[in-house]
Amino acid sequence: MPNVKNSISGPRRPNRVRPQVQAQHVDYALHTLGWASFQDLCASIFEVVFDRAVSVYSKTHDGGRDGSFKGLVSRPQSSRNSCDSTLQTKHVSRVDASLTLAGLTPELKKIKRLVKQGRATGHVLMTNAVITATEAEKIERAIIKEGVQEACVLGRDWINKKIHEHPKIRATVPRLYGLAGPYYDMFKCNSCGEELEVNKGDPPQNYAGYEDA
Repeated sequence: MPNVKNSISGPRRPNRVRPQVQAQHVDYALHTLGWASFQDLCASIFEVVFDRAVSVYSKTHDGGRDGSFKGLVSRPQSSRNSCDSTLQTKHVSRVDASLTLAGLTPELKKIKRLVKQGRATGHVLMTNAVITATEAEKIERAIIKEGVQEACVLGRDWINKKIHEHPKIRATVPRLYGLAGPYYDMFKCNSCGEELEVNKGDPPQNYAGYEDA
């Protein structure tokens, strides 16, 4: 689980979840993806990082949400944390594009409707746009005002960082989405089939007997 704010004991109340991200420049050129591939990538990252399944919906019949999951991400999933929550993805095709609250204003009505339908107890927004901590907090507060109990905004830097941190995600990304990892790849042993994470900058003798998986 990532380091997120946990709600204090007692009555449940709105909570803005802010994962801690240390500065690290890793760029997987997410802007080169189409919206559908980015949506699938976000779902894969979400499942690995937050350890819960995501249902992904088609763009034309998503009802205002790109995916759904059970529970709130600040708590381990359990029978007591099984409310219906929403995953929203925002893809931009410009590498320098930024996301602001003004750009999400039309989405707030959809979020309010989902809350009334009982389908947005929590709301996670994932985007490949550049987003500042200040703007993320503004967006989270605006989402909570619509009745969501917990809001979490995850931008390009967070997504790139999680791809870089998790070999499982990084090994899948090049094959599924055509994005080459900046440093690593998965190799398989020719004799036993064991997989090895290889730094492509290492000399070949370091992974002799292995081939690209």
